[in-house]
Amino acid sequence: MALKIRLRQMGRANKRCFRLVLADSRLPRDGKYLEKLGAYDPHVDGENVTMNHERLTHWLDNGAVLTENARSLVAKAAPEVYRNLVNREIAKKAKEKAKRKARKSK
Repeated sequence: MALKIRLRQMGRANKRCFRLVLADSRLPRDGKYLEKLGAYDPHVDGENVTMNHERLTHWLDNGAVLTENARSLVAKAAPEVYRNLVNREIAKKAKEKAKRKARKSK
């Protein structure tokens, strides 16, 4: 089961709000989800994003993937979580590059 952290539309026409949820990638955008990780309301001035940093970090550590829109929202609302994610991705790429270089030199 491929898990994705993505935005789920809520609300009525012309008054959309969104939930940041953990869902199976095969399910529809507004369908079932496993866990609510946060909320975003673009119509509220000031603090319009709430996020559960601990659960977000937990699921990212366990292999969940952020969608493009969710990634930009997390980067703005939880910069420390996003920074850890980017550092992990850079380390993974460096490890793969070193592995390829070792295979090539043999």
